Amino acid sequence: MRAWWAGVGILLMVAGGLAVTRAAGIGQEPAGAGASGTGGSDAPSPPSRPRVRRCMEGDKGCTVPPQTVYAPSPDYSKAGRKAKVQGVVTMWVSISAEGEVQDVTLDKKLGYGLDEEAVKAVKKWKFKPASREGVPVAQRVMLEVNFRLY
Repeated sequence: MRAWWAGVGILLMVAGGLAVTRAAGIGQEPAGAGASGTGGSDAPSPPSRPRVRRCMEGDKGCTVPPQTVYAPSPDYSKAGRKAKVQGVVTMWVSISAEGEVQDVTLDKKLGYGLDEEAVKAVKKWKFKPASREGVPVAQRVMLEVNFRLY
């Protein structure tokens, strides 16, 4: 899921969050095709491929990723603005079953005080927690906070 704001963009990436379902009729010939002798071959059609769809609330064995409810933009640090630094701060964030940010670990840093501003802002964020089979669960996700000067 992507959300872009003027000046700061945020990208939420979650490992998993997909379910595989069988797509009925994909890759199969319609009834009577192939045997009618109208130019079709009698060779069997390739097996249908599984279709991937997003997890929905309550799916068995499927974890629905957390959703951002409140995400204030981080402030640009004075040093970062003066040096005209732009880029992305990447971090791993643990989100509790209540939707609160528990732990933040920086993965890719920018420096100039922008890392600290990103962490300070992310700690204020609120989430609808991840859920497995309709039950809220804690989950660790990767967040990217994008700093751009316009």
